[in-house]
Amino acid sequence: MTAIAAGVLYLVSHITSVGGLVLYAPILDDPGIVGPGADTCVLWGAFLEGLLALALAYVGVRTLEAASIVTLLTVVTCS
Repeated sequence: MTAIAAGVLYLVSHITSVGGLVLYAPILDDPGIVGPGADTCVLWGAFLEGLLALALAYVGVRTLEAASIVTLLTVVTCS
């Protein structure tokens, strides 16, 4: 079950990073950022970046947990 969750979050991280870049395009391509513009696109892009941060944080925590388990197994094997 954990592998499926990690795989899904890995895919979510790719989808949200590309989606955020596409939604930020109106602001990145416009030299005059100040003023009326594509506020909705930027808000959705920021939302997708938040999802990306959550997905990456989850995968990072699981990786650290796996590293700690390997460390504990090394101690058990060496003793």
